[in-house]
Amino acid sequence: MAYQGMTETRLDRAVELTRQAMDIVGPNALLYAFLAETEFIYHDQGIHRDEESLLVGESWARKALELEPETPAAFRALGAIEARRGDMARAVRDLRRARELEVSGETLCFLAWRCSEVGEMAEAQRYAADAVAVDPLLWFCAWSEAWVMLLSGEFEAALRSWQDAAGLMGDQVVRTVFSAVFAAYAGHVDEACNLFGQMIVEADAFAFGTMGAVLGALLRRDTETAAGLLGNKALRDFASKDKEFSWWLAGGCSFAGMTDEALGWLANAIDLGFVNHHLFSTIDPFLASLRGDAHFEALMERAREKQRAFGVTPSAAPGRRP
Repeated sequence: MAYQGMTETRLDRAVELTRQAMDIVGPNALLYAFLAETEFIYHDQGIHRDEESLLVGESWARKALELEPETPAAFRALGAIEARRGDMARAVRDLRRARELEVSGETLCFLAWRCSEVGEMAEAQRYAADAVAVDPLLWFCAWSEAWVMLLSGEFEAALRSWQDAAGLMGDQVVRTVFSAVFAAYAGHVDEACNLFGQMIVEADAFAFGTMGAVLGALLRRDTETAAGLLGNKALRDFASKDKEFSWWLAGGCSFAGMTDEALGWLANAIDLGFVNHHLFSTIDPFLASLRGDAHFEALMERAREKQRAFGVTPSAAPGRRP
């Protein structure tokens, strides 16, 4: 998997070397699956954030499965791509199939993330713990454990766990993004604002830097600056394809008193498959100002229905207030 270095230059080099390997060995399921995962990462990191990148990734995964129908990395790539499109039921199905074929830290991490976002917290916690047990030195595994803690409302523990994970990864903008988010939820808002400001300097892509600027402005309740940044079409296009950024924008806008923007971004997160009703309606402190609003309650009902369709009973979803 190519997650250790997620810059465009490094990903391009990974693709180049993979194609060279294919020139030597010919059609190869593992190499096809690697190209599929790399295409997903291009999209996930905002480098090629368009449907074409996902289609290319899906085609590589299908080629792998045509060649070897039980290639776990191909099912993992499909699960990642399907989750990006908001089809969480298919995503979890394919990720579970990948896990059946091979127990790997990467697959367990993806399962932990996806299950936590649909409210299957007990399952998500098991997958995250298994990921760390399988591969304790892979930062992605420790990250998934921290993420599940965050969505469970264990904010201080999540921050500590994230700091352990961050110590294993190299310097890259995603590290700063999540350091800021974990700090904010643990109540360290000033630190989070400083880190979001750091994103502006570190980001290679315009959208990441602008996202740091707008999230920092929202946490400072600088609504004039935030509104100006949110009017940028490139930023909105970037965030509208990302369920996590949509959630964070919803929380930031709610915190800053920008209710309509908050509701719009929360609706987008739910449409993209982030339907953890208990997190939104009870746990998340940044959404507190929305609770009781008629539009918010309608969104919560939409999240409940999506959870039920997925097989989750919202009232049974575990979670604790901080």
